[in-house]
Parts: sequence; C-alpha cells; structure tokens
Amino acid sequence: MIYYFLLIAASLAFGSQFMAVKAYEKTNGQTIGASARFSAFYGMFAFVIFFCASGCRLSWSAFSSVLAVLLACVGVACNMVGLKTLSMGDIAVYSLFMMLGGMMVPFVYGVLFLHEKIGVWNVVGLILLVSALVLPVFDKKKQKGRVLFYLLCIALFFLNGMSSTLSKVHQVDGRGVSSSEFTAMLFGVQSVFGFCIWLITACMQKSRRGKAEIGSAPLTGADLQTGGNCRTEREEPPESIATEGDENTVDERKKERKRRWITTLLCALAFAVLNGSGTFMQVVSAKHVAATAQFPIITGGTLVFSAVLGRLMYREKFTKLKIAQIAVAFAATILFIL
Repeated sequence: MIYYFLLIAASLAFGSQFMAVKAYEKTNGQTIGASARFSAFYGMFAFVIFFCASGCRLSWSAFSSVLAVLLACVGVACNMVGLKTLSMGDIAVYSLFMMLGGMMVPFVYGVLFLHEKIGVWNVVGLILLVSALVLPVFDKKKQKGRVLFYLLCIALFFLNGMSSTLSKVHQVDGRGVSSSEFTAMLFGVQSVFGFCIWLITACMQKSRRGKAEIGSAPLTGADLQTGGNCRTEREEPPESIATEGDENTVDERKKERKRRWITTLLCALAFAVLNGSGTFMQVVSAKHVAATAQFPIITGGTLVFSAVLGRLMYREKFTKLKIAQIAVAFAATILFIL
C-alpha cells in the first residue's frame, strides 16, 4: 500500500510543478531557447540532488544508459513538438492527447507485454478517467480543425506514452542500476541535451541577427539569456536602447538581466525538486505497482492536484465542467487504488 501513497505523492509533485514553469515563462517567454535553457538548469540541479542521494556514486550499465538517452531524446522531441502544437491549436485538446498518451500507452504495454491482469474496477476507472480528460474539450466554443495540429497531437500522444513506458521497462528489467542512480543519469543526460539545444538556438539567432543588424559581433550574455533572441516583447523598444551617455538605462538593463538569471535559477531549482521527487517516486513504485494501475493513478492525481492548486494559488475559476472533471478524476483514481 505504501507504493500507492508514493504514487499519490508523485502526483502532488507533478501537479505542483506548473507553478515553477509559470513563474519562469513570465519573465523568459516560451521560445525554444528559453525552454532548452530551463531544461538545462533543472536537469543539472536534479542530477546533483540524486547523485548525492545515491551516495555520490553512479554505477555504469549499458541498459540504463541507453534508456536514459532514449528518454532524454523523447523528452526533447516532446518539448519541441509541444511548442509547435500549442502555437497552432487549443490547449484543452493538447492536454487531452498528452495525458491520454501518458496513461494509455503504458496501460496497453502492461496488458500485452507484462501480462498484467485488469479487473472490473480498473476498466470502470479507466473509462471515468478518459471521460475526465475529454471534458475540457467541450468547454471551448471554438475548436481548431487544422490537420497538422491533430497530427502533432497524435505524435505527442505516442511520445508522452513512450516516455512513461520506457521508465517502466527499466524498472521491471533486472539489468538496470538503482532507482536513484537511474534518475540522476536521466536528468544528467537531459541537462546536456538542454545546454546543447540552448547554445545552438542562441548561435543560430545571433547569426541571423548579425547578417541583418550588427555584422559579426560576438555572442553575448544577453543572447544566451534569451536563447539568442534579445528582442522580446518585454524589452525596451529600439529608440530607448541605451547610449554611451545613458548610464541609468544601462544599469537598468543589467539589473533586468540579473533578475532574469535569478528567476531562471530559482524556478529551475524548484522544478528540479518537484519533478525530480515525482519522477523518483514513480520509478520506485514501478517495481511494485502494475502499469495498468500506476499511470492512471498518476494521471488522475495530477489532474486533481493541478486544478486545486490552480484555484488556490492563481484564483483560477471553477466552471461546472472543471468541477465535474475533478470529481470524475478523483473517483477514477480511488478505483485504481482499491
């Protein structure tokens, strides 16, 4: 039973991490460079945390290393496709495909390949949880109907499902390293990927700006801070850019960059603690809880906690559909625990 409590605690951690993301995006935006920078730093912090938790020891396993790289690649692809998807269509549909994929793919994997048995309550709970995920779609008066948008949503369905399934594969196979070491390894690879993508996007944007504006000027700290795109909607317009004699404006811009770096590091650290602890508890539970129960519990719990925290922290309104969604998701989660 303790592992079911770990899954509920993991759901709370996953349901809380959006607050760190919101705070980060408020000052850094939602560009690919900003997303990569965030992944780089939270991955680095999480790696340090779990490296220390494993006794400053990191065992080598080809099996674990391959899965860690695969998971990191899936995570990067999910982020890139997700950014494009959100720019094209409805967030409710996006969330529906993401959460259904993270639940259904490992559920099917558990039934077909791990030969896990499912009972009547599992089926009822699954139907309720799918219903809870579908409800927000009907809360919008206008739905996007672009073919590419739905193709990207289908890709997200399988990418997010693959991420959950690969973590399950590692835990049920005896060739891997310990849970804490694998978690550290995973976040370490994610951090490396994040830093590489961040630097590439910054250099590419700098190169494009250089040809049009400033020739071959070197890459600056401001370029790295904004993912290579120093002109954001939060910065001053061209006419207010500081001159040599405008020391006050220069100081203000330096303070703004410093504030962004502090926000980046604090938000990345908070996300590392929340996402890292949630991932670790999920990985530990994977050895003892069937995939047909583990991932529906995570999905339902995350849905409930994120909605409640959104109301408490950001005064988000509870519509009738939102209340129905929380109630159905809560009931479904309880059925999977029984």
